[in-house]
Amino acid sequence: MSKFISIPKRAYSTSETAHYLGVCKSDVDQSRVTGELRGHPAPSFIKFGRSVRYRVEDLEKWLRERPSFSSIAEETALQ
Repeated sequence: MSKFISIPKRAYSTSETAHYLGVCKSDVDQSRVTGELRGHPAPSFIKFGRSVRYRVEDLEKWLRERPSFSSIAEETALQ
């Protein structure tokens, strides 16, 4: 019987990041060029050679910094 150890991922690929954030991969790719993702500063990323990775802790911080609303009316009032 083999035993598998589950090690939590600490960094996501661009595709995994897009899925985690609920946006298109092309939006995440473009955010590295423009510095913006959906009108907000883009999340931080790291590079290993040509590989791009997003730390889970950076993505969680990015999400916490986004405003949340209880209604569209509340969001509209703040714009």
